[in-house]
Amino acid sequence: MGFVEVTSGPTPKDLVSINDFKKSGKVTHAFDDPYFDELIKVAYFDIEDTIQRPILTQTRKLYLGEFPNGDFIELDSDLSSVSSVEYYPDTWTTGAASTFSSSNYIVITKRFLGIVKLFDTSSWPSIYDREDAVIVTYICGNSAANVPRELKQAIRLKLNQLYKKDDNQQEIDELIGPFIKIAVA
Repeated sequence: MGFVEVTSGPTPKDLVSINDFKKSGKVTHAFDDPYFDELIKVAYFDIEDTIQRPILTQTRKLYLGEFPNGDFIELDSDLSSVSSVEYYPDTWTTGAASTFSSSNYIVITKRFLGIVKLFDTSSWPSIYDREDAVIVTYICGNSAANVPRELKQAIRLKLNQLYKKDDNQQEIDELIGPFIKIAVA
């Protein structure tokens, strides 16, 4: 199993602005605006963590200790593109990773989870033994205009929960339920 790093990420205020929150939360003063700015980030990332998928467009790097045994690498939902697949060859001693040629694979974005799939005529290269031997850089998520309204509303409700201590978790859960990434064993 690998780990994912967000290298350039979302600006949650592009999705739910301070004014949007104040309107939905019936807040009329401005002295808490700097606090609201931070709360918007907390609410956004809480919802994103709960559904385990990107909401807004972001660049991510997936680090793997090895190439998979099969012929594909699974990525996040809402995959837009893969920038590169890099690896440390088994002959590596120092220096940068090598780039695995895109002529060896196809990127499939039109499914629940995006994938990098090897062509039948290709195989994964031999790699050096290290935790980050394979690095896949990719872009996923949605533009603010394409984020489902249920997720936007869930973020607003989460903001009210954080700011006003509203007991609205059931309503949030109902809104985000269809978007939760379900692991398949």
